[in-house]
Amino acid sequence: MMSKFNLLFSRQRPILSEDMQRDKHLQHWIRLVEIQCIHRGHLTD
Repeated sequence: MMSKFNLLFSRQRPILSEDMQRDKHLQHWIRLVEIQCIHRGHLTD
C-alpha cells in the first residue's frame, strides 16, 4: 500500500500538465491524502 503512495508522491517523476487536466479529481485526492500523511508524520522528505 505504501509503495503505491511512494510512487504517487515521488518528487522525481515529472507530472504532465495534460495528466493533471485529465485527473483533477485524482490530484485533489492525492493532495488530501498527502496532507494527512504529512500531519501524521508519515512522509520523510
